[in-house]
Parts: sequence; C-alpha cells; structure tokens
Amino acid sequence: MHVTAAGCGGDRGARDGVTERPAHGPLQVVLGVHPHSRRRRFDTQEYPVRHSILNPVTTRPVRRPSRAEVRRQLLDAAATVFARRGIDAASLDEVAEAAGFTKGAVYSNFGSKDALVDALVDDRTSAYVDIGLESVAGVDGDLDEKARLLGEALTRAGDEQREWQLLFLELWQREIRTPSPDGSLRAHRAELRTRIADAVRAHTGSGPSVGLDPDELATVLMALTNGLAIERLLSPDDVPDDLMGRVLSALISR
Repeated sequence: MHVTAAGCGGDRGARDGVTERPAHGPLQVVLGVHPHSRRRRFDTQEYPVRHSILNPVTTRPVRRPSRAEVRRQLLDAAATVFARRGIDAASLDEVAEAAGFTKGAVYSNFGSKDALVDALVDDRTSAYVDIGLESVAGVDGDLDEKARLLGEALTRAGDEQREWQLLFLELWQREIRTPSPDGSLRAHRAELRTRIADAVRAHTGSGPSVGLDPDELATVLMALTNGLAIERLLSPDDVPDDLMGRVLSALISR
C-alpha cells in the first residue's frame, strides 16, 4: 500500500472520497493536514530530532570574607556612622547596614556598642603610631630630618582620617564630662603615650636635649598632633602641610 506524506493510504483516500494531493507548504507537512482535505490527518512518520545540549552555566562560588575582613569593614563603617550621627545617636543596625552585614555580625565580633567603640579607638590610635614609625624607619638622617618626615606623615594621616578626628573630639568631650567607669579612653591614651615615648628613646637614645624626658615629649607630640589636626579641619590654609614637621624639628633642635 502506498503511503503519502500525510500518512494516509491512497485507497483509503479514495474510499473517503478525498482526492490526495501533495501537501503544500512546510506547515501542512508537519501537521499532516492536506490543504484540500475535509479531515485532519496527522503525520506519524518519525523524523530525526535535533537535540541541543545546553552548556551548564558555571558560576564561581562566592568567597566568604574572613573574620579579619568582616572586623575591618565593621570598624570602618563604625567610624563613618559614629562621625556622622554621633556615638550616642547611632545604632548598631546603622553600622551593620553600612558595612553590608547583619547586626549579628557586630555582636559576634565585638559583643556590644561600647566594645565596638573601644576597639575602634585602639585600631585608630595604633594605626597612627604605626604610620609615624614607618615614616622614620630606615632613615639615616639626623633628628631634624626625622622630625620633618614624621610631621608630614602624621599630617597626611589626619587628612585621610577626618572622620576619626571628629570621633576623637566626641570621645574626648564625653570622657571629660562623664568619665567612663572602666577608664578605657584614658587607658588607651596612656598606652599610646608609652609607645611614643619608647619610639623617642629608640631614635634619640635617652631623649633629645630639649629639657624634656621621653614621656613628657610624648605628651607634647600627642597634644601637637591632635591640636593641629583639629585646627586644620577648621582652617586648612592656616595649617600648611609642612607645619607640624617644622614645629617638631624646631622643638628637638633646641
């Protein structure tokens, strides 16, 4: 029996009173519908099927930040939020949102808001000492040269840490008005003073011949650094980049 492209025998088509004609157009061939037929006929012939293999989309796994990275981002966010809103007005939710984490990350790394502030003070003051030490490390010049390099480095650091300057002012006022029960800020300042005094001894022997011992000179350096940084915030033109270095140089060259 002859089978047409529509899948129907010619004899059967004659019995049905339908004259078989070649299907016209691809749609009729696929559907098996003869353009002149009164019946729908479906093609049962098996045609090759083109299978398309979809390449799976490969994505790189997202690396979870380390605990140290999370801590760093939280500290930086806290400095920004506290400086903008004030320590008392700012919330840990705001700090967490600014850092891109949940509030749980703040508690898991610091435990409380007071502990976060304490860690921020330690982080920023330690950074200033490290910047100062690095500025004179390996310098073979005399004390005058080291003083100028130190002053310029601390001035740049103050410019880059404007938020910390604002935060330090608030912490300083709070500690004077209502001293913290644990004296954390005073303890930080005492530790900072000791580190600076040790650095003075390391670079000058027993100390420069200015009538001040290393501990006293450390206090002067702290006051000078803080005072000029604040004045530079208010009036940058009155505190040029090299002023602190020239003052330090004049101080130790007496």
